[in-house]
Amino acid sequence: MQPIRRKTVVLLNLVALVPFLACSDSTEPENGDTQQDFTGSYTLVSIAQGTQAGVINIPGATGSATLTATDYEVSLTLPQLPPDPPITIDDEGTYSAMGSATAGSWSQQSSLDVSLQYSGTYTYDTATEQLTLDTTALGIRTVLVLEKN
Repeated sequence: MQPIRRKTVVLLNLVALVPFLACSDSTEPENGDTQQDFTGSYTLVSIAQGTQAGVINIPGATGSATLTATDYEVSLTLPQLPPDPPITIDDEGTYSAMGSATAGSWSQQSSLDVSLQYSGTYTYDTATEQLTLDTTALGIRTVLVLEKN
């Protein structure tokens, strides 16, 4: 079994992958990036974890995420080999997405475990309404794909 901390990291990344819904009218940094607003409800499409060198898909994972302009709540269920029961992860906190409507930098901070702070990138596919988050926390890289409901 993996430690609880790693399981929480997986959950946090799930929230981070929530697809882009709309841009907010926040301040615009010198490089032209703006704060993005991913408000909405999302369903997990896929999750993969590993290192910077590569990630491995976790088949059979399910989950959902709800985002406001700055906050997230996420719930994931990750299967394990029998006889171990699935791992359930629930997390909440804040996030920031700086960039364009289709790509940029992502950061999130869990309010349930302050040691879980993710940073990385996001991409949003307008055709599929899928948000992909590629983030790292505690040395674990997580790639989440979420689809807007």
